[in-house]
Amino acid sequence: RRALRRERSTAGARPPSYGLVVGCSSAAAGRPRNEDRCLSSLYAQWPGGEVGLVAVADGMGGMGEGDRASTVAVEALAGAFDKRPSDDCSQVLTSALDDARRQIQALNEADGHYMGTTCTAVAVDAQSIHVAHIGDCRAYLLRNGALHRLTADHSAYEAEMRQVSEGDEPPSPDLRSVLLRAIGPFDSAEPDMSVLRWEPGDTVVVCSDGVWQSVAEDAIAAEFGSAPLQGACDQLVQAAMAAGTDDNASVAAIQVGPRSTAARAGSTRRPPPVRRPAQPWKLGLSASALVVALVGGVIVHNTRAPGAWYPGQRYSSTSSRFFSSR
Repeated sequence: RRALRRERSTAGARPPSYGLVVGCSSAAAGRPRNEDRCLSSLYAQWPGGEVGLVAVADGMGGMGEGDRASTVAVEALAGAFDKRPSDDCSQVLTSALDDARRQIQALNEADGHYMGTTCTAVAVDAQSIHVAHIGDCRAYLLRNGALHRLTADHSAYEAEMRQVSEGDEPPSPDLRSVLLRAIGPFDSAEPDMSVLRWEPGDTVVVCSDGVWQSVAEDAIAAEFGSAPLQGACDQLVQAAMAAGTDDNASVAAIQVGPRSTAARAGSTRRPPPVRRPAQPWKLGLSASALVVALVGGVIVHNTRAPGAWYPGQRYSSTSSRFFSSR
């Protein structure tokens, strides 16, 4: 696969001939309650042209607290891009996620709860793709038919995999549920930030672990290579459910293309809500993660929780979709 060039934002903007399409879809899938939240929005009043924002947040805490935390995260992102405190999308993303952290920690202290959320958010401006990532949702770039993973999971499994040498036993898959970074449970939660120059036709896909653990990467690429964007989001959630995911399943995506192409790609119809029964929520510290804890990691172990899929509300003057439980 061709290496992707990462860069800092530069001053000049491209001609305003590009168009953005956004979409998102979320389902309780393998759980009785949906603690995922996803967001897709377009913002017109930015220097250089339109800005698109997509995000997926996967809450943890159970008993209605996980979805509360993930809602805080996506609302903080949407509110920050509405207010536009900076013209730098990376700065806005970082500030919004830090605001979400403070809000969730204040709720935890006030109510005696222990909730938190992962979140991966992508903003696209006139030049670049900006990615902010905390936890184990993933962002992928589909470019010229090849799928490139843009994020590294903040999990004990991924940390141990980086230490595995050829011939060593791989770590237990159970460690995928052991998070080393999340918004809320930690005093600080710095996101991984990356910026890369977009090319016409690029699609960035963000999905929760209920999707990427159930659907192979080549199948993700195939969905977004053949269907209109919103239809591909819906179909990928359905594919995770058909594969038997035992978690919530959420997808958000953004595509860059010529303005006329982008307008055509945005017109799809969403299927009706789907609900499936699920397993009870659990939160705790995995004994299998103690080795990681001993070498300095602070760990949250979660088996995520549940909900139903509802088409949501629009934010102010932006064109957005926001999925939430009611």
